[in-house]
Amino acid sequence: MTSTTSGNAATGAGAGHGDASGASPQPPSGGPGTGSGPSRAISFWEGVKLVAKRDMLMQVRSRAFQVSFILTLVLVGGGIIAFGIFGQQSFGGDDAPTVAVTEETAPIVADAGLEATEFSSVQDAVAAVESGEADSAVLPATSIGEIEAYNSDGTPAETPSGGGFVIVGLEEPSSGVTSALTITPEGFALEQPTAPSGLVYLLTVFFGIMFFMSAITYCSTIAQSVVEEKQTRIVELLLATVSPRTIMAGKVLGNSLLALAQVAAIGLVSVLALAATGQAALFTMVGPAIVWFAVLFVVGFVLLAALYAGVAATVSRQEDVGTATTPLMFVIMIPYILSFFASENPVLMTVMSYVPFSAPIAMPVRVFTGDAMWWEPVASLVLLVLAAAVAIWIGSKIYENAVLRTGGRVKLSEALRG
Repeated sequence: MTSTTSGNAATGAGAGHGDASGASPQPPSGGPGTGSGPSRAISFWEGVKLVAKRDMLMQVRSRAFQVSFILTLVLVGGGIIAFGIFGQQSFGGDDAPTVAVTEETAPIVADAGLEATEFSSVQDAVAAVESGEADSAVLPATSIGEIEAYNSDGTPAETPSGGGFVIVGLEEPSSGVTSALTITPEGFALEQPTAPSGLVYLLTVFFGIMFFMSAITYCSTIAQSVVEEKQTRIVELLLATVSPRTIMAGKVLGNSLLALAQVAAIGLVSVLALAATGQAALFTMVGPAIVWFAVLFVVGFVLLAALYAGVAATVSRQEDVGTATTPLMFVIMIPYILSFFASENPVLMTVMSYVPFSAPIAMPVRVFTGDAMWWEPVASLVLLVLAAAVAIWIGSKIYENAVLRTGGRVKLSEALRG
């Protein structure tokens, strides 16, 4: 498939170039870096789409890609469903919830068959919840004006206009109490709700794994593809039609789209699995963080992909790809490793959220926890875009000056100088 696609591209526009199989580092007439000249029959964007389509088709038709893609979706969906079925039972325990009530609300709780302890005042019932003596308190609705309580979004609670009764918990009302009552009351928290530490940790690790696996998988594919085209001389046929920067841009675009498609597919499976197990509220909580992760992920991936393509062009054998890209591997691995223990360190998370290579992991988590001001994700994105622009310039410069040089490894300093 590779030879046919490339050959067609070269035949359609480069028939007049003669033999392109020479070992000379000089490209066909017109210059690879200009993208212009009398021999260019394909525009920059047409060439980018051609190369991107070719690389995407090669990946999608690969059995290994298909198996890993499906397996990833099954593991993510299965894990969420398993947690929804078994996790809540494990963490919830078998003990019946205890409820603090006042004289006015005692009959309501008694009718629901719940274990209740009656207190003489609203303040005493609230104190029982705060001390852990009771899981929740069922109180008259008018009591909200007497105590400090919060809505689920963290805003101060106001007395419900409809009257009746309410249920309050320390960080949230007990789901066991709410489900047992015949009439669903409004629920409030005695403490301003914060993101659960366990969920923050899981979200940090999840973003870390997603970014790490996608970057390693698709960036390595780009590097191997670049070297393969050098070994088989396919790149010389492509250069008869398009410039080196066009080829690199096509590779980065194609693999970026595949990586984004995988992230989108995982997100869709996650939403469906959460909805199927009654955990849709969890997605509402993490939704903004996921959106920011997707945005930062795309820009961060482009940054890494451009560097991988450029560095890979400096070698001519597949055996040398690993050695050449090892520094970039560390750049990806360090944020991934930090994600396992950074969630409990606000200072480290703040620093990571502005470093281009770790921002796609750290900033979405800070958005979820509410630690980030509204402008911080925007500032992080701007810095990441600037870093990606620099990486694209460096990567394209190296690729352009090294892709036709065979034999030994080209030094980065030489490739940058041209």
